[in-house]
Amino acid sequence: MPKYYCDYCKSYLTHDTMSVRKSHLIGKNHIKNYCNYYELKAKELGIWDNSTDDKPNITLKDLNKDNDDDFMLPPPNHLTGLPLPPKSIFHNTKEYQKAIYKSTK
Repeated sequence: MPKYYCDYCKSYLTHDTMSVRKSHLIGKNHIKNYCNYYELKAKELGIWDNSTDDKPNITLKDLNKDNDDDFMLPPPNHLTGLPLPPKSIFHNTKEYQKAIYKSTK
């Protein structure tokens, strides 16, 4: 099989198998080159609308102008109803901290 040439990326693929071609076609750089190519063609034909931006200009005031309620975060998760861990965990932790402190002196 001949090598596959990608017109958008202007490069040859080293192996022309379906898996290599498929992974190339879904790749980040290929998609970027594909979009840039058609954007350039649309601008050449005059059908590209320059007034559309990639990033919307939305501010926090715009989001909250119709909202009368204050924004509140949901309460944090808690472990109500579950028993406390055994006291040996707390006791062993203190012993480990003391042992580490003594060994670093």
